[in-house]
Amino acid sequence: MRMRIVLLGAAVVVVAVAAAFALDVIRPGAATPAQVVAARQAAMFSNAGLFGDIKAKAAAGSIKGIAVNARALMVIGAAVPTLLTDRYMDAYPPGYKFFFKGGPIADIEDKAQGFINAAEALAVAADKGDTASIDGLSNALFASCGMCHASYRGAM
Repeated sequence: MRMRIVLLGAAVVVVAVAAAFALDVIRPGAATPAQVVAARQAAMFSNAGLFGDIKAKAAAGSIKGIAVNARALMVIGAAVPTLLTDRYMDAYPPGYKFFFKGGPIADIEDKAQGFINAAEALAVAADKGDTASIDGLSNALFASCGMCHASYRGAM
């Protein structure tokens, strides 16, 4: 129980920091390339924390709160395309593991919408207390990340 509370608290802090940072980054022309790259990384770390919390809650048989995580993922999914309008290859810090390969924004937006739709389906199921659907829907949500990463994320 204590671990779940710690994980939830960490996820909330990460999302709050990422959201505050992203406010300056998503306004056109308001951010440096380094800030955009850092915001991308913050979004991915936030996603990882939220996914971890969803998996922990599902494994414990408690879906209470999963809808909050899923809705936070929806917000991040909506913001990510605004961070992917340029590659900014020169802005990656040393030791960075991945980079954005670039691609058509319409396709990125379509993939982001698929992620948002999957997160919404998970939130609705959690709100309804549909425990039987949670694992499949959370797996579908995680798989939707891979659709974008397979196309647009490269290893340094």
